[in-house]
Amino acid sequence: MPKIYISEPVNEPVSLSLNSRFNILKKLYSEPKIYRPKEEIDGKRVITLNKFWHVYYYYRNPFTGLMEKFTERKGINRLKTLASREEAAKNLQKALKRYLQDGYSPFKERGKEVDVNTEAYTTTEALNIAFNHRENSWKESSTDVNTVYLNSFIKWLEEKKLDKKPIEYLTKKHISFYLGDLTKRMGNTSRNNHKRLLSGLFTELEEKEIIKYNFISKIAALKSKAKKNKPFNHQQLDNILKYTEEHDPYLYRYIKVMWYSFLRPIEIIRLKVENIDLVDNTIEIESKTEDRVYIRLVKPLHFYFSSLELNTFDSDMLIFTKEKKITYWETKKEKSREDWFGRRFKKIKDHFNLSEDYGIYSFRHTSALSLYYQFIKKEKLSEYQAVLKIQEIMRHVDESTTRKYLREIGGQLPEDWSGNYDYKML
Repeated sequence: MPKIYISEPVNEPVSLSLNSRFNILKKLYSEPKIYRPKEEIDGKRVITLNKFWHVYYYYRNPFTGLMEKFTERKGINRLKTLASREEAAKNLQKALKRYLQDGYSPFKERGKEVDVNTEAYTTTEALNIAFNHRENSWKESSTDVNTVYLNSFIKWLEEKKLDKKPIEYLTKKHISFYLGDLTKRMGNTSRNNHKRLLSGLFTELEEKEIIKYNFISKIAALKSKAKKNKPFNHQQLDNILKYTEEHDPYLYRYIKVMWYSFLRPIEIIRLKVENIDLVDNTIEIESKTEDRVYIRLVKPLHFYFSSLELNTFDSDMLIFTKEKKITYWETKKEKSREDWFGRRFKKIKDHFNLSEDYGIYSFRHTSALSLYYQFIKKEKLSEYQAVLKIQEIMRHVDESTTRKYLREIGGQLPEDWSGNYDYKML
């Protein structure tokens, strides 16, 4: 952990002048401040990373009554971006301020180690620091969900009067009680998602040496099974597509893109003109797990995108928008664009009185099943070959993921075995 070493010279008590005695009645120390060095670039003075930063404060010398300057760096100059160095400096400033408020004296503590991390942050301060760092690696949709999870935990800390406690005060027992409360009002999957976020934040705090270790990683996840949308049967699919094409042709085109590309809803609403390559027959997408992925532009979609005359639009325009045409669509939250199409499909669901088991993902699952059985029955592929084809098309990381997926949506059912009995019931 980063530590402050005070190495002021030892002074013997001296006789004080009258002015010095008056000085003792004055303020004991000043507020810690950040020194941000500057250099001249193109005639302007700007903050620079090429010189050492530090946090400084003044403390009244008990022997002379005069204010003396103290500086601390504690590794902040190892950070190579303005944002990270600024944050580290502010954290050090905050820690020093708290120590001074708690009675710390650089003269009394001369030669003694002072750990700036021990009780330097409250639970909420530490969690917010970790969250802000992790947030940089998340997509907007993940940030929105994780913000809800964090706020839920902070609210619980406030209810239990733990929000002002030092972060080191929290124990595995506290987290276990919190997760136990969650299981009373939500499923195991949601509870595990809350735990996963907190564990990630505590790992961040461990790496920053704000806490000693992440004990949340030792808390077991509960068994859970995410409930997938059911695929449509042949009759349902036929009725729904005919009705949608007639009453909401724009949604029908959205579904068509999902059907042939296996893109997720969030990936479809991210599609821009520049992502469609009609020459090399590829679609560039921003996926759930990777920044950039390329998939095959199959013939039906090549025909569809060609009909849109993409070359007449700006490259950064979105393919699908609430204006029902290629244009820009500014929203505060990316998910609100996905929800717009979800609400349109709900009207279709309500018309056919479909249960909550069905959703827009049902088209994706139905498409996967259709392909799988056609590979086996029409193309005469082996079961193993068919699984590998589906794995490649759906961008699954391995064969076992694809097999599990197919089982969950009703694929890979055994052949009719009834003819193998030596006794017939009917």
